[in-house]
Amino acid sequence: MKKVFKKSIQRSKTKSIISIFLLTFLISSVGYLTYCQMSSHVAFIGNYAFLKILTSSMEPKIPAGSYILAEKATAADITIDDIMVFTSRDPSIYGKMNTHRVIDVIYENGQKTFVTKGDNNNRQDSLNTKAEDVDAKFIKVLPMITKIGDVVTNKYVFFIVILIPSFLLIVICVVDVAKKAKQVEFEILVADEVEKM
Repeated sequence: MKKVFKKSIQRSKTKSIISIFLLTFLISSVGYLTYCQMSSHVAFIGNYAFLKILTSSMEPKIPAGSYILAEKATAADITIDDIMVFTSRDPSIYGKMNTHRVIDVIYENGQKTFVTKGDNNNRQDSLNTKAEDVDAKFIKVLPMITKIGDVVTNKYVFFIVILIPSFLLIVICVVDVAKKAKQVEFEILVADEVEKM
């Protein structure tokens, strides 16, 4: 009888640990993606990233507000006519992500650099992009993710749909673990009493 209770206890503990792990992973992922969005870092999941394009500089190919799929890349992966994601050195947007088309590749002091331009801009970017500033290569626009992103990035919707349910899930898990611990204690006491008889 005691062995049955111990197996039941072990299963309950395993389910609780898995639930807490999944919840922690979900919250950490949302936190990481939010941090990357706010700090202008590319948030890669494996070799891929979902990025929101904020301006109309790449229209009509990439409409403002669209989410895109980009693949991690180095300077060696980029050629003329590619659309790349890079960390800008332009003083007006220094350190932020920029997504523009490569219109020329040149070598400055023996180092590969890229001349870039937004498709919708009248002129090329004022500064060339250095090899170490290349982050990713554009793959495609994601219309469905854009629609979902518009809903989720609304701060009220985010609060209602993500934060409140996450908090409630944490509370439910903690209460559930506490109840199961009391139940297990009770079952052990009953098993001990049954063995004494």
